[in-house]
Amino acid sequence: MITHSPKMLKEEIRNTNLIIESSSNYLQINVESITTEEYKSLPHPIAIQYGFSESSFGKFFVATTPKGICSLQFADDSKSFIDEFIREWENSVITRDDSVAEEISEVIFKTDAATKLNLFVKGTAFQLRVWQALLSIPFGSVISYKGVAKLANCESGVRATASAIARNPIGYLIPCHRVIRNDGVIGEYRWGSERKKSMVIWEEVNVNKQEHLKATPHAPLK
Repeated sequence: MITHSPKMLKEEIRNTNLIIESSSNYLQINVESITTEEYKSLPHPIAIQYGFSESSFGKFFVATTPKGICSLQFADDSKSFIDEFIREWENSVITRDDSVAEEISEVIFKTDAATKLNLFVKGTAFQLRVWQALLSIPFGSVISYKGVAKLANCESGVRATASAIARNPIGYLIPCHRVIRNDGVIGEYRWGSERKKSMVIWEEVNVNKQEHLKATPHAPLK
């Protein structure tokens, strides 16, 4: 079902020129979801704050509600992200505050401390099921699109599953970057295949580092 990087993926990783500098992350993700139809029938608008910050994987856009993060996207074109996001969350009260994004960047990409994060995810019932399946993929592992379809109890709908993965609104935290092609090739990514490759490398390096630390004997305390 879920496997570590196959031989072809390892060869692709070996050939990359990217260097990632970041710390290990211990994130506990809690998710509250709402379907598109449920969102349309809400009696009151949702307050949303958004902003931009930097990460090990480039500049990113993040938006948060009182219930949790509702969007995280890597922002090569800031204007198009904002316009698309406002359309997606129409009827909400949306304001910009980059300090919110900077705080979230610190939590996700720059701390070793165990951290809880809340997500607030909107999509169709099927999309929500697929995104929930993505959250079950362990850190440092990869899986095929067919494997995700199986996790989502939709083995006959691999193409529909791939479409839902491509629509994931919360990059990195809902780890669609861990889904690769059956032949072990990294494949396409909504925010660029090179960025996807860097995430897979970074996670594999950190898993190996953690395993090494566990295996290293420590001197007894005196």
